[in-house]
Amino acid sequence: MQNIGKYIFLLIFCNSLSFAGLFESSNIWKNGTIESKEYNTLSATLYVGGDNKIRVGISMHSDDCRRFEEDVYETGAMKFNGTLVKMFAQCVGNNERMDFPQTYNGNNFLVNEFDTKRNVVAAQDDITFTFSTNGFREEYKRVRDSAVAEANAI
Repeated sequence: MQNIGKYIFLLIFCNSLSFAGLFESSNIWKNGTIESKEYNTLSATLYVGGDNKIRVGISMHSDDCRRFEEDVYETGAMKFNGTLVKMFAQCVGNNERMDFPQTYNGNNFLVNEFDTKRNVVAAQDDITFTFSTNGFREEYKRVRDSAVAEANAI
């Protein structure tokens, strides 16, 4: 009977480790993205823009993108750690939209916030969401190095 108790404890312990792995994505940047702490349908994403500059976008589910259209349009400003940043929006897939800063200054501000702060708190309309910055610097470097390698490909 004592062995059964040890087995049950070991099973519960192993299961708790696997469940911890399920939630890891919202605590650390991985594969150029991180989910918000509050909503798994909101994520911050690093990508390379058409000008070969690294950008930060906010990806979300959006009924406005039922039909996939690549048109870029202005959307309301979004607050990041209390600072308003003018944003564009673009459908990037069916029911998937990405908002991104309209200006280089806005993007540079956002990159700096992710690089130097513990968290980035974003707000738009009445919705507030938080992103961890854990692992951002490493992911930024990885995306940058990959973009440079691709730009220099023969």
